[in-house]
Amino acid sequence: MPRWSWRRTPPPADTLPDATLMARVVAGDEDAFAHLAARHERALFNYLLRMTQDEALAADLVQETWLRVFQSAHHYDTARKFSTWLFTIASHCCLDALRWRQRHAPQTTHAPRWASSPVRGSDDPQEELLDKETLAAVRAAIQTLPELQRAVFILRHYHGLSYQDISDVVQCSLGTVKSRLHHAVRHLQRTLAAQGVGPQAPEDLPKAE
Repeated sequence: MPRWSWRRTPPPADTLPDATLMARVVAGDEDAFAHLAARHERALFNYLLRMTQDEALAADLVQETWLRVFQSAHHYDTARKFSTWLFTIASHCCLDALRWRQRHAPQTTHAPRWASSPVRGSDDPQEELLDKETLAAVRAAIQTLPELQRAVFILRHYHGLSYQDISDVVQCSLGTVKSRLHHAVRHLQRTLAAQGVGPQAPEDLPKAE
């Protein structure tokens, strides 16, 4: 009597956990890397665009981040969230670029402007409720935050990371994360109030804790 060999059809790569895809990347699976990039592309680009206010720079930093992910894939700890690790690498790339730009770019006296291109598929539903003038004011105010406060605020408010995940990304204590968020929110509330922005904007910011 013949013996049948039943084999379960493997799940498609786009349904696999990030850690599984990373294991495949380490093994040389280029398709797994492409699936990871597609899965996290929008959130990564939006984070870097909000941090830099420069679409071209954000796009370059996306490429730099993925290059470092690929080069460091064998160092990835599968016990750690891939998204947290990804944001950590992106933050290092971004802060290096911002500091280089600050050292080398000509000094300007005008207030920073938000990039002309919109954030890709906004990941903040509250943004859809704000009029264009208020939204521009909120985005411009965010750019006035010190870089590390800006990173903490964006990761918490727009990407919904936990305090612990933010602590891992920016590599500081939980207390420092909460302190930076507190100061960021207070600064934004004062800045928007001074501009006479509609009352809904400060209420849309996360409460300082």
